[in-house]
This record gives sequence, C-alpha cells and structure tokens, in this order.
Amino acid sequence: MPSPATRQGGTGLIYVILLLLVLGGGAGWTPQGRADIRDFILANDLPAAVSFRRMGLFDGTSPNYVGDLGVGADAALVKSAKECDLFIAIGTRIGETVSQGYTLFDMAGGTPIIHVYPDQAEIGRVYRPALGITADLNAFAAAAKAAAPVAKPVWSGWRAKLAVLTRHRRSLSLCDIHRLLWPGWGFLRAAWAKVRNFRFTCGYPMRWPARRRSRH
Repeated sequence: MPSPATRQGGTGLIYVILLLLVLGGGAGWTPQGRADIRDFILANDLPAAVSFRRMGLFDGTSPNYVGDLGVGADAALVKSAKECDLFIAIGTRIGETVSQGYTLFDMAGGTPIIHVYPDQAEIGRVYRPALGITADLNAFAAAAKAAAPVAKPVWSGWRAKLAVLTRHRRSLSLCDIHRLLWPGWGFLRAAWAKVRNFRFTCGYPMRWPARRRSRH
C-alpha cells in the first residue's frame, strides 16, 4: 500500500474506490485508523454500515451510519445493500454473516465489490471482487483520508434515504419497548402499593410488629 504522501494529488486507485455503500468491519484498527476512515466517510458523504459485533468502529449517531450487516440485520438495510451500485468491504470477510447467508450478492458479479483486507488469501475466497486491495487497514484509512474528497457526491441522496430508514427503525424500536413495558409498569405500581407496608425477612413478606413500650 503506498504511503499517503505518494497518493495525494493523484488520479489512481484511491479515487476509484469511492462507493455507494461502505461496510467497515474487522479487527486490527487503531484509534487513528478509525478516525481516518471516519473522516474519509464524512468528507465524501458515504453511507456506512458495520459488520457483526463491530459497532464500535463507527459512530451510530452519525447521519452517515446506516446500520449493521450482521446476524438479524434489518430487512430494509439488506434490501438497500442489494440495490447498491458498488459495495466496498473494508477489513471484514465477506462470509456467511455479512452476505446474509450468501444471498446479498450473486456469484456472477452483478454488484461490483471492492474488498480491502490485510490477508490476500481472503480476497476472492467467496465472491470475486471487481477490485481487491491487500493493505494494512490503518495505512489504507490514512491514504483514503489524504485523498481529495468528491465535490457534490451523486450518492448523497442515497445516503440520506438510508439514514432516514435507520432513524425510522430506531423510533419503531423505542415505541415497541414502550408498548411492551408500560402494561408491566402499571402492574408493578399496583403491586408495590399493596406490599409497601410489608418488610421482607429471609425472602418471605411479614408485617413488621409494632413495638410497644413496656410500662414496667
């Protein structure tokens, strides 16, 4: 992987890999590497998803965050991933989990894939990418950040659409939690009103005997 200095101002690889949907995942990231890839995503207004159990790689409150492609991934996100024109996987294997049981892409390569991974043997093991990049993830992130951002990205509308879907899913989840918990909360309040004058000894409710002062 060339150093960031050799890529600045060029028209080579780093400009080819601007994509419609980003997937950031995998281990091996440093704090600086995570910051660099975040800045690259934000500067180019890219929609960013994470792979299974990699929530810490990208800020979930960012408008560029569109969800996670892991176990039990949201159906709307999976559908959107299938519709994208270009898919890039950075630092993650494109195995059964990310590919949603090998249903996300067709083996004929209908969706161009760009795969960035430190182990060359992993690139193309399942899906043959349009472009495979063997690179240290943090060096790649530094080079990506150093590249000049795209002016007025044509995919900004797509990113905004995915972000709206993500916020909608979150609001539905909060409503579901409220709907499930509220009846239980009412029951607990009523139950507590009945037992609040009780004390517990050895796990069994007992009325605390009133103490009477001896007259002796």
